[in-house]
Amino acid sequence: MSVKDSPGPLGVSPVAVRLNEITFKIIPATKAWPTQVLTNAAAVLNQPSPSKPEEREKDVKARRQALETLRFLGTADATAELARRFRGEDNGGLDYVCMLGLISSPDPVVARRALEHELEEPNHPISDNFFYALQTLAAGTGMPNPDWKKDQRQVLEALVSALPAKRGKALTVSLTTAVNKAWSGVELPEQTTKALVDQMVTLFDQLPPDSQAVLLTYRWDRIAGPNMVPILRRVAENYQEFLQMREMNAYRSLELSASALQHWYELDPAGARPAIIREIRRPRPRFGARVLGILPDKTLPDVDFALAEHLSADSDFDGLANIVSLIARYSTDAILPQVTAKLDPSLGR
Repeated sequence: MSVKDSPGPLGVSPVAVRLNEITFKIIPATKAWPTQVLTNAAAVLNQPSPSKPEEREKDVKARRQALETLRFLGTADATAELARRFRGEDNGGLDYVCMLGLISSPDPVVARRALEHELEEPNHPISDNFFYALQTLAAGTGMPNPDWKKDQRQVLEALVSALPAKRGKALTVSLTTAVNKAWSGVELPEQTTKALVDQMVTLFDQLPPDSQAVLLTYRWDRIAGPNMVPILRRVAENYQEFLQMREMNAYRSLELSASALQHWYELDPAGARPAIIREIRRPRPRFGARVLGILPDKTLPDVDFALAEHLSADSDFDGLANIVSLIARYSTDAILPQVTAKLDPSLGR
């Protein structure tokens, strides 16, 4: 080893490294020790989440440490506990600790049986990560598996068989996982896939917002149909005021509503048109011309003066941006004096 040394012939000088001697004393575990460790870890995980934001980071750290303890404890009971905690409710990467503990278990057979048990539990949601872990353990080998498609199909068939017993959130999450796997190329009978999709559409309002957004944005071609019109209307008209439209929760909510409104107009132009007009007339429209500009009209004289009035009254950047884009899209020159009166002091004539 060497360090930088300018006066040296090569610009460096050798350094001798000496390590301190460390001595470990390994004490055999008692029969009660694994049970006590498991009990202590479970007690941490059973604590209710704190309501104060400043305490959440400490809580997540304690939960991670408890799950890491279970992961490396390696007993059958610890493995079963990891499977019970593996619910797709990721909080600071805790779900991945469960997954790694299960797929790297010293006893893969025990880990697989623990996951298969939770697969059948009515209140246990089956996430994509859960599916992956079970598929990995089903392969039974750490080597590249030429039969991975067969393993995928077997796990998916088991999940489909478990769906009728699932309830509440466990059903919606598990159903979404099953449908996504079927759409991603895992072979299922066409009739079975259609039945799953129909069930998911029926439960659309109960799906997590992220799952709803994925369906309307990336999977629309697979669910589009007249039966979606009432759902799209509800989502599009679910008005919520956000002080900051660009805040993450606001952004996601608005994107979902925007997709719903656009697809509603696509399927039912006559029914969606009044909703679009009402949205344009809002003092603070949720959307600009990118969403609301879908009407075929070149201009909308009936909304002219509402837009001009809201332009004059609004001082919020997000609201103004939407109003200005709608004026550019639909307005006539009848409101030019109001528009220039608002803009000239800021932009010049």
